[in-house]
Amino acid sequence: YRTSGEGVQSSGLKIAALDGDGDIDIVIAKSVSGTSKEIVVYDNPLNPPTNADPFATLWTTAFSFNFSGTPNYIALQDINSDNKIDIVSNHTLVTGIANVRGLKNTTTETRIELLYFMAIPSDGKVTLKWKTETEINNYGFNIYRSEDKNGGYKEIHYEPASGNLGGELYSFADANVVNGKRYYYTLEDVDINGKSKFRGPASAVPDKIALIESEDGGKLSKRSRFKWNSNEYTGFKLQFSSSPDFSSNKTLSIPKSSWSSKYSTKLTKGMLKKVKKLGKKNGSIYWRAIGKDSKGKSFTSAASSLVVE
Repeated sequence: YRTSGEGVQSSGLKIAALDGDGDIDIVIAKSVSGTSKEIVVYDNPLNPPTNADPFATLWTTAFSFNFSGTPNYIALQDINSDNKIDIVSNHTLVTGIANVRGLKNTTTETRIELLYFMAIPSDGKVTLKWKTETEINNYGFNIYRSEDKNGGYKEIHYEPASGNLGGELYSFADANVVNGKRYYYTLEDVDINGKSKFRGPASAVPDKIALIESEDGGKLSKRSRFKWNSNEYTGFKLQFSSSPDFSSNKTLSIPKSSWSSKYSTKLTKGMLKKVKKLGKKNGSIYWRAIGKDSKGKSFTSAASSLVVE
């Protein structure tokens, strides 16, 4: 802030949540040219607040206005009791008469709190599900898709907000996919002021046996539950390996000789210990599901990776 805050006295810089989006904004009084002064409001780029570094992202100027001969003094307070922070500054007009003027806060409170955003694959389809806990002046959501985690996302769907202030469960089925290919999705929530925040990415591989990514950040732990979808196969077993192509001799099948009719499983303490031994702490292991139909025909899913805790 050395450049934009040039000429600012300690009494001429204040911080407060001005625009009702739940984060802290900055207000400064600074010298412009000659005796002219300027009040500038900088909007916090992190919305809602996160643990990210707020100084790693450019703060934008929400608005500014000039005074003439203004001492660098600012006060931030709810002057008219409407639960919004207003700006008050003393300044001198060209007539030489000192005045105290207030700038009324007319912003609209917005808040969108997301509980989760996930991609659930199946045969020829990926279903996106997300749930909000709070929606105040939410406009809607945009869904973007890419085959590259790090870029190339294109918008594929717009979902209007439900209007439910207490939150809502949303879903969208993406049927324009190819089995066996991994897709990445991001969710953009947009408020009525046009501000937005991106969530994700969530990824999925649609297939005849489609693995559902874990909800705990892809970690292998005692909380891990393995899930998959299939309409064609009725018997299943899981395989774990230290190599992504399962060529390693360190491969474990569960159940070892029989087949399970379940579409999810949680490893016993003993089995979890054996699976962890396939890899190293903080290293990766890989898992996949093998399905068998009533005629004995089998199919092997694509593999997914997990980090060993």
